Amino acid sequence: MSTADDLVRQAKQDANERRIDDAKNAYLAALQAQPDHAEAMTGLGALLASIGMNADARVVLEETVRRHPAHADAHRVLVNVCSSLGDKEAADAHSTREFELRPIHIIPYAGEGRPIRLLLIGAGAGINTRTARFRDRRLFETITVAAEFIGETPLPDHDVVFNAIGDAERAPAAIDAAERLVARTTRPVLNHPRHIRATQRDRNARRLAAIPGVRAARTLRIPRARAADPALAEELGLPFLLRVPGHHTGEFFERIDDLAQVEAVLSALPGDELLAMSFLDTRDARGRYHKYRMMIVDGALYPLHAAVGANWKLHFFSGTHGEDERALDAAFLADPRAAIGSRAMSALHRIGEELQLDYGGIDFGIDRDGNVMVFEANATMTVPEADPDPRFAYRTPYLDTVAVAVMRMFVTRARPANPRPPNG
Repeated sequence: MSTADDLVRQAKQDANERRIDDAKNAYLAALQAQPDHAEAMTGLGALLASIGMNADARVVLEETVRRHPAHADAHRVLVNVCSSLGDKEAADAHSTREFELRPIHIIPYAGEGRPIRLLLIGAGAGINTRTARFRDRRLFETITVAAEFIGETPLPDHDVVFNAIGDAERAPAAIDAAERLVARTTRPVLNHPRHIRATQRDRNARRLAAIPGVRAARTLRIPRARAADPALAEELGLPFLLRVPGHHTGEFFERIDDLAQVEAVLSALPGDELLAMSFLDTRDARGRYHKYRMMIVDGALYPLHAAVGANWKLHFFSGTHGEDERALDAAFLADPRAAIGSRAMSALHRIGEELQLDYGGIDFGIDRDGNVMVFEANATMTVPEADPDPRFAYRTPYLDTVAVAVMRMFVTRARPANPRPPNG
């Protein structure tokens, strides 16, 4: 009769070969043989998450960490599960706990010949740039290190370093720790922590506004009590925006059209400090708001999406995605210069030069004079996986192009003899 360990090994093999039902049955058999088997519980949770059953996965994984609180892999899987369920607080807590338990973690190489050893610097609190799409195991051995927890532990051998701490506002102490860490390597460092630190929204607004062809929202870092001050509305004009530093995707981000709204808005915004921003109006002649995203990889620009919608707080995933909207997105992806103009493209190149990020992105609109209106520019931008909806199949080659460019950058900077960068 197979032991629980044997069954877990079989389940992992089945899962790798996408025999989902066989893998699930093997994990369940392992748990029947040994109900508190940590690897079986974690594997089952990860398998459920891989097929979109995140709520069920969370139940299994939370029971795993209840029984095995020091099981780092269970915390790691819970980060993605909780994020998918919208529970950022829990995701952050599991991320921090994983790094505390395992400040160095190696994702093994699965190719042939000598791997490229990618040292990936991360932090707790959910502030890391998502890199899973760029860490092809056929190319890389990925060594993740937790900046806050590694201390003076010697760094494992590596060929190139990527600092994945992308949020300049959420955890400044982690960026400080990353800067101390990169001072200990002689290998190339991508997205150096000092360049990340400079992407705080108020600092970005000041430096990017000085670039010809760029408009940036006037951005002030204020105590929350000042939000209701009539002098603030006079300085920024109405409407203006309030947001909590260190949050993205529209979270804790509100528009003030009248000072009478401020009290109610503040009740929904946590923290003692806020960013107050002038409002950049990107509406077209039909009253629709526009937002574009351009990625920066190794000095080159890559279009990622164009969003159009009726709401000022616009994201690609929240748009109406009608035929007209998809046509505008497709046109931007195919020929961004034709879509937004040469003046805007020139300004975007200048923004990239100012940011000095090896990997990052710019969210922006275009005014009627062809100027770039910057909403956000930093290293937190995500390159998503291809959308399974066939209506968005036209996007897949452009998403793949960005991913290949990032991997090629890692390979080029590492300068190994083997393997070669992927084609794309």
